[in-house]
Amino acid sequence: MTNPAPAATITAAKRLIAAESPEGLRLLGAGVSRPCSQDRYNRAAEAALSDATAHFTADERRLIASFMAETRGQGRPPTLGAEPLRLSLYLPGALRARIDAARGDRPVAEIIREAVEGWLAAHETRGAGEGSAS
Repeated sequence: MTNPAPAATITAAKRLIAAESPEGLRLLGAGVSRPCSQDRYNRAAEAALSDATAHFTADERRLIASFMAETRGQGRPPTLGAEPLRLSLYLPGALRARIDAARGDRPVAEIIREAVEGWLAAHETRGAGEGSAS
């Protein structure tokens, strides 16, 4: 006899995450049995779906992914693979003032992404292994 498909509830999805992925369980914390924030669920779901030790059926993957949503107005769709790197960084007042003066209507995140891309492009032209980590 085969097991019936899990009920399509977020509780069922959280239980699957907790049962199959140690990292997903860690990220959910008490949110397995109690309500949790959407952001917490998204992080746990992404970790679980990319966890090589977790064994989900295609239906279970769809169930888990179905409760993922955009968070905090980031405007990015949920991912099932590699999570974009989110940075929180401290900008000293003088540096922040320089960025604000130069950015016009552009978001600070866009300025920083461009700076990182420029840095990477400069280091990639040096050849593999020749750049420094600074």
